[in-house]
Amino acid sequence: VKDFAPLAGAGAFEHVFVVKNELPAKTIQEVIALAKAKPGELNYGSTGIGSGSHLSTELFMARTGTKMTHVPYRGAPPLVQDLVGGRIDISNSTLPSVLAQIKAGQVRAVALGSTKRNPKLPDVATLEEQGVTGANASSWAAFFAPAGTPQPALDRLSAEILKSLRNPEVVAKIDNLGFTVEPRDPAQFKPYQAQEIATWVKIAKDAGIEAGE
Repeated sequence: VKDFAPLAGAGAFEHVFVVKNELPAKTIQEVIALAKAKPGELNYGSTGIGSGSHLSTELFMARTGTKMTHVPYRGAPPLVQDLVGGRIDISNSTLPSVLAQIKAGQVRAVALGSTKRNPKLPDVATLEEQGVTGANASSWAAFFAPAGTPQPALDRLSAEILKSLRNPEVVAKIDNLGFTVEPRDPAQFKPYQAQEIATWVKIAKDAGIEAGE
């Protein structure tokens, strides 16, 4: 973190719980019931150890008192391929990585990890709507420059990036990718970043996840 200077917070990719079509669960509560009935027998895929999909599922399990077996992948494409093929049971993925498969009926969305429903999936209820609290998660994105960059350059870059992020045409194009634009200037982003780091470090420690696993 000390090697970079924040320029702007861009927003976040919402997470969505998706299951293979063969899994007898159409809601997140049905997933929870299955997981509790057979602890450790359900498996979930992530895009890698320590990734957002890994940590967010650990948070979900901690909040719901469930236990599932982690299957880490090297990125989203092989994970999604195995989910469609029925080789893994569930994943808490970013919306853009699975939206096409959801729309095509290749996988089933059972819950959104956001505070409100997404117009791209209007029939998919949020975790909170289904009685799961404290487990919302998203994968944020931001712009940074190398630490030590002259302040005038940082200010100029930040201003131009924020200008683009507030352009309705740009926002519309990004929204089509499933990304929620939430511009933050450096003063707004720094405390947000610090809180996010503290939150996810605690979750990783509680789950026994260590760097280099």
